Amino acid sequence: MPGTVFAVNVLAEDQRELSELFAWRPDHERFTRGNWSVAATGAPILTDALAWLDCSIESRQVVGTHSLYVGRVVASATPRAERAPLVYWNRSYRALESPDE
Repeated sequence: MPGTVFAVNVLAEDQRELSELFAWRPDHERFTRGNWSVAATGAPILTDALAWLDCSIESRQVVGTHSLYVGRVVASATPRAERAPLVYWNRSYRALESPDE
């Protein structure tokens, strides 16, 4: 586990197609769309994501039948901070309302 890395890419609401690509397509098709690069650790980041976190694994805990990984953030960016996030909740995509609305 030492040296193991991962990235968290936070999608904007106009990136639903990428979300569905990762949810439903085989592994070898997942990185065929989008503007991908690598972060400081070498983990894949979506350069036009709402935000991304580049992480190294700090610890792993077994919780029932799952594993919970805790990451140490090595680098991060918010390339499209002005955009609304893509939200998936209760089996459907949702939109957040601005407090101004």
